[in-house]
Amino acid sequence: MLQGAVIGFGGIIQKSHLPAFADSMLRTKLKIKAAVELNKRNRIESGKKYRDLNFYASFEEMLDNEKIDFVDIATPPVYHKEYIEKAISRNLNIICEKPFVLNTKEALYIYDKLSGYNGTFVVCHQYKYSPLWREFKKAIEAAPKTKKMFLQFNVIRSKADKGTEMFRNVWRIDKNISGGGILADTGIHYIYLSLWLIGKPRSVWSSARNITHHNYKVEDTAIVILEFDRGIAQINLTWGGNRRHNSAFLSSGNVSLQYLGGRKLIKYINDKEEILEVPDPSDKNTYIDLYVELFNEFYNMATRKSTDKSAAEEALMSIKIMELAYKSSEKNKTMAIINE
Repeated sequence: MLQGAVIGFGGIIQKSHLPAFADSMLRTKLKIKAAVELNKRNRIESGKKYRDLNFYASFEEMLDNEKIDFVDIATPPVYHKEYIEKAISRNLNIICEKPFVLNTKEALYIYDKLSGYNGTFVVCHQYKYSPLWREFKKAIEAAPKTKKMFLQFNVIRSKADKGTEMFRNVWRIDKNISGGGILADTGIHYIYLSLWLIGKPRSVWSSARNITHHNYKVEDTAIVILEFDRGIAQINLTWGGNRRHNSAFLSSGNVSLQYLGGRKLIKYINDKEEILEVPDPSDKNTYIDLYVELFNEFYNMATRKSTDKSAAEEALMSIKIMELAYKSSEKNKTMAIINE
């Protein structure tokens, strides 16, 4: 069994990561024994609730008292680079929440550090494990390579997730902490999904605006268009809706997929309709299941002592595209993506 510590003890750890580690698939493979939490109040209150964990005020204090094999970094993004670098220096296996750093400069720095690192590194790009998006992947792979495709994601929320209740500030709307607004927070999921589904894009155009929450100092709405050799992906995001809703559409050759939320995916082949049942991505248990799959793959890689850097490469490209999307919006022009 691999022993680990979580770095940051906010909502995503409490609501998703810890329930995933407790799943029957993982409980004999990965064990969280400690937590590092800088916020004193959260550390004390969480220590009362999670009595099986040892809480520490710093990374160094935790390492002085615990023998661990991996860290699970889930602080706000501004702190990711620091903790990734500390974990690399101690050759600890690493799980890191998205976005794994704030910008391309930090991403390139960490990617360079990983070149001499002998541990396993994964980023929480868990949407790739969703049965829904795997159906999209199957349709794309089955389509003739000569056929152009159109892929669209629509993500509607009414506001930014405020995270842990005891924190009065919403770090997601502070660019210095989060790296941006909805594009950095939620859009990064759909950027890496587009990479996974279609490949590396040639260019990006974006419009990132604040249209509803004028007290936010970041964009609450963004449109991103990625151009690929095989077609177009459009990502529409907002925190300015009146309800929570997800939908998606794919058209490629004689096949199209339409997802309008819930558990139903409609597949059309030559205008013949087929209804496929998929787990609802918005369901809490479904969301936790994605982390179970991700963490299980992490365990398999770590026990094999895999140093595969594909997760880092995908995370790096996702950050590059995100940053170029912001530049596109600022300059109102399409930005070329150099696939190095």
